[in-house]
Amino acid sequence: MFNIGLQQGSPSAGHRGVLVQKDPASGEGLAVGDEVTLTFNDTGPVTLPVVGIYEDSGVLGNWIVDIDTFAANTTSQQDSYVAAKTAPGVSEASARTAIDKVLVAYRDLKLQDRKEFTATQLGQIDSLLVVVNVFLILAILIAVVGIVNTLALSVFERTRELGLLRAVGMTRRQLRRMVRLEAVIVAVFGALLGVAVGLVFGLAVTAALPKNIISGVSVPIPTLIVLLILAALVGVIAAIWPARRASRLDILEAIASE
Repeated sequence: MFNIGLQQGSPSAGHRGVLVQKDPASGEGLAVGDEVTLTFNDTGPVTLPVVGIYEDSGVLGNWIVDIDTFAANTTSQQDSYVAAKTAPGVSEASARTAIDKVLVAYRDLKLQDRKEFTATQLGQIDSLLVVVNVFLILAILIAVVGIVNTLALSVFERTRELGLLRAVGMTRRQLRRMVRLEAVIVAVFGALLGVAVGLVFGLAVTAALPKNIISGVSVPIPTLIVLLILAALVGVIAAIWPARRASRLDILEAIASE
């Protein structure tokens, strides 16, 4: 039914033992013929021989036991899904019709072919991306508030300095421009730092995932450039109020402030 990429061993149906994915097998130093102790919630520890080492954990996970071992050590036995393939000479339409008749008694079950199953899995990933994008929007809003607070505090702490700049000839327009440029620098620096950290963690996660889930890694350079440009625009927008406040400072009062 599934090609799990068997690397070692040749287990047969009903063969008592456990199949181990190559990563935990390497981490635990296991090889075919070794014994490993598995702990079941219902029966406790059970020692089983390793009958195979495989590569693909995308469908069945990292540890696989036979049906008899599972039934003997669990009291609640519920299937997550059932996979089937058509018999020789049976069309997909005929098989679907026959299976639909059986599923009439099981309203909670849903019949899917390979393409529909793949679309369902991709839909779960899309839902995860929606959640990630929502958090991204929240992070941007928090960043805007942070920039506004930082610049407002900067204007307050540098009141005397800003007054001196105005006294020596800086215009209100130039002062607003200076504050906006500071906001752009803060926003772009934060965006660059976020992109760098995100790339490091993203590459680390993809390196840890099985190859059947992540077959290749690509860095969306155009998207990252657009995000950096948006970060600069966000900095300009966030600086509107602090820049206006700085430009409206009374020169004499600003110079006299401590």
